[in-house]
Amino acid sequence: MKKTSLLSLALATTLFGAGYQIPNNSINSVALSTANVANANGADAAYFNPANMTKNKAEANQMEVSLTYVGLTPVNYQSTSGTTDIDSKKITSMIPALHFASANLANSRDSDVRLGLSLVVPAGLARAWDDMPANATSKKYALQTIELNPSIGVKVNDKLSFGIGVRYVKGSGEVELDGSRLGASAYTLKMKGDGDGLGMNFALAYQPSSALNLSATYRSEVHMTLSGDADVNMPALVGFGTTAAQSSNVALNIPIPANAILAAAYTFESGTTVEVTFDRTLWSVIQNTNFDFSNPYLQQTPLEQPSKKEWRDSDSYRLGLTQKYSHATVMAAVAYNKNPAPDQYVSFSSPETDTLSMSLGGRYAMTDGVELGLAGLYNKGYERTTTQASPLGVNGKLSNKDAYVITAGATFKF
Repeated sequence: MKKTSLLSLALATTLFGAGYQIPNNSINSVALSTANVANANGADAAYFNPANMTKNKAEANQMEVSLTYVGLTPVNYQSTSGTTDIDSKKITSMIPALHFASANLANSRDSDVRLGLSLVVPAGLARAWDDMPANATSKKYALQTIELNPSIGVKVNDKLSFGIGVRYVKGSGEVELDGSRLGASAYTLKMKGDGDGLGMNFALAYQPSSALNLSATYRSEVHMTLSGDADVNMPALVGFGTTAAQSSNVALNIPIPANAILAAAYTFESGTTVEVTFDRTLWSVIQNTNFDFSNPYLQQTPLEQPSKKEWRDSDSYRLGLTQKYSHATVMAAVAYNKNPAPDQYVSFSSPETDTLSMSLGGRYAMTDGVELGLAGLYNKGYERTTTQASPLGVNGKLSNKDAYVITAGATFKF
């Protein structure tokens, strides 16, 4: 069985953010547009900064459960020639998440050791087009993942803590192409696959004063190999019979790219915390894409030919504001996300644009052990115009690439 050298299935539009990464997996992360690293606290510190679990109350276990609604607006494409004006399908998704951070497990007051566990969706994509030319390369792209991330946080001294974790990611994907209206070059393709991969995550938290927290986190790249089947219909080649219907085994290597974050949070006497976060995602792991088939017939077709992507590492800049009251916490944030795709490699399956995120949320303590939370995020995609030589390429303007996110959940202390 042959394997793709790089990403083939997972080059469609993210649910929100750059690429197909999903950075928002908790109440606080949505409310703060993921500017919740240096100021990570509570149960979701187990995922966003396990070193900060040592800042939680020593005697309490904490658990958070949440459910996130994501709505993707239809992306509009208008060709430069003015002959094409089409929209992708509207996409909606529901994303669950669970976080747990333990009480201090050390026997000494001078030591602090915490265990954490997170069950999240680290990456995902969904994009579908019904109209030419988009459906020839992007009738349907879908990737679903789930990550189990156990972690440990250890206090070195009163100022320094570190965290480490293991990432296990399970994924499944589906892709459909419909070039049935291309005359002599007509084709259709349907494929499904699933697989898994492992990675690591690391965190450091340094607190030079009670008001200031400086943090750094790193999540390693995770390689998933999705193994599955493909069904293809296209004109028969000489020497391979007269039937146009073919099937094939396929294995797709799908990277979830590495991610590094530097963050600083300062808390004023008023209870207001301001966090500034710099986030780099190493999308340059994606340089080429192609379908590789085990079927020798399909190996000789144009579908087998690799295409360049040459994605680049992308940066995000986030500013978060948290205000604590006696029973409530209010949060707001803004973030700017650079896209990873050069102009010449923007595609209908990956209509990448720079985005601006704005978010707002809050938490309210019903009792000493139960806290409810609600957060919303709007992700605005900027317009992008490209000119490409291929008749199936993006030769015009992509716009309306927006996302709406609403998260509701609860935190329990016990």
